[in-house]
Amino acid sequence: MATLTQRLIRISYIDKDAGEVRTIDIGSRSLDLALANSKIIGLTLRENTTVKLYVNVDRISLIEETAGKAKITLNESLNEQIFEVNETIAELTTAINATNAGTGAAAITIENAGSALPTAAEVLDFVGDNVVVTGDGTTKTITINPSAIDTSTEIGTIHTEVWDDNAIANRYTDTSPNATFNVVASSGQLTLSGGDGSAADYLQFTDSTNAHRATTLENWVMRAEFTTGATLDASSFGFSMGVRSINTIDNNGAFIRLAQDTSAFEGRLDFRTVDNLALVQRAVLPAGTFDLIASTQYIFEVERNGQLLIGRLLDSTGATTHVEEFVRFGLKAVDNTFVMPNTGRFTIWQNGGTTTIQTLTISSTARTGINALFVGDSLVSGLWQWDVANRYTNLVMSGSGRTFQVSAGTGDTLNELEAKIDEIRAYNARYVYISIGSNDEANGDVDAQWETDYGTFLTNLATGATNFTKYFLASPAARNGQTITNPRDRIRTITEARADSQFIDQFEATKANATDNINGDFGAADNIHFTREGARVYAQVIRTEATELTR
Repeated sequence: MATLTQRLIRISYIDKDAGEVRTIDIGSRSLDLALANSKIIGLTLRENTTVKLYVNVDRISLIEETAGKAKITLNESLNEQIFEVNETIAELTTAINATNAGTGAAAITIENAGSALPTAAEVLDFVGDNVVVTGDGTTKTITINPSAIDTSTEIGTIHTEVWDDNAIANRYTDTSPNATFNVVASSGQLTLSGGDGSAADYLQFTDSTNAHRATTLENWVMRAEFTTGATLDASSFGFSMGVRSINTIDNNGAFIRLAQDTSAFEGRLDFRTVDNLALVQRAVLPAGTFDLIASTQYIFEVERNGQLLIGRLLDSTGATTHVEEFVRFGLKAVDNTFVMPNTGRFTIWQNGGTTTIQTLTISSTARTGINALFVGDSLVSGLWQWDVANRYTNLVMSGSGRTFQVSAGTGDTLNELEAKIDEIRAYNARYVYISIGSNDEANGDVDAQWETDYGTFLTNLATGATNFTKYFLASPAARNGQTITNPRDRIRTITEARADSQFIDQFEATKANATDNINGDFGAADNIHFTREGARVYAQVIRTEATELTR
């Protein structure tokens, strides 16, 4: 009798009468297999189940031992030993053990997806962070942690616009208060004309069938192939692309204007956060003497890569870059400097002149099928942290090796979470951490209906999310001048009513003793957001209480 610490799922043997190799797949079923005048040459094994292989009168049984006598040729791992018919099963077992004494482990044929590797194995070495092998006795258990395996993939293309006759009606919202603004989508192109030099005229991507119609993606690219107008003059102010905020803090957008007017250099890039063009965050002139040429095709790209907002102007083939520049979000709302953008919609602004766009592609390198997703407002997005590496979400996940994303906007409330519920679900995260309610409380919206709506949102979010396992629902952090106990208690009640949720008391972890104000060691200058020390301390709270995020 030979004992194997794996499940036998395939037997390969030589049928000497037929003169060929035969293979029998067993799976999980029982099998009595007659192997008269045959020789076993390989076993395909599966981990974590003990199976006993019995030698019997001219057959192998995977079920039970039957007394009898046998004469059988055993495989190479048993040194081709031949046992005569006058031996009983017990005697045969003794002979096998004696034959193998001191010879090392039995050789096993290893298959990769059904194809045998060229050399039989005597040692199986299980490696990798996701594999643990245990067992002091003859049975070894191989445990593979599925949550630690990175099966995430890039989101990739979000939308490719073909500009058919129904594009505007079905996939965009046309906001054009100026009578001079005209937009026509037909025959595979979008023609923009008019405009008064402001950013009041725009098309927002609002396709109800697209998960990213409302977005806080931190990595995206908008790419437009376009042709300049027949005339470039002082009023051909060009067009812009980027994300426009959809909540009350509307100065936290992120877009770039490609100027086409002759007041400076045609082809300069204006980096902006608001619709008011007077608030130019940074203007970048083309390198050298490059100017846009009328009636000529180019490629214009606007990219957000974490804290960077990047603009590129390329030739029609994409081989030559005429202009490329970036600005970096400082994650701090002071003196109208760049801050982390808000929840918004992909948008094309018409600033002035005439532009014809042949193709528009929106894509993202953000990942789906991730281990952890952090959802919330400016505390989650990292406002006042200066660098995303210092925000508490990144500190929590640092060194874990687990994939995660952040979906948060400055000023976000439950309304914004509901608006982007399809995008949150599209991340297909195993664990979802949500911190919301601070802005809702400041707006006076946290009441019984808010509590009901939050619970409904959680139920809807989990529906259809195939990877979802658990919510971590955090109360808002302490903040000066605001009573956070109301949303804290309501979120605790929501959590207690759900089997898929765990409550984290961010308020208690961040408030000053005997007050509702934020701890002075943790609070930034606005007494709402975290200092770097506050982010570090709170990250440790999450790592301790929400261990699944990093496992």
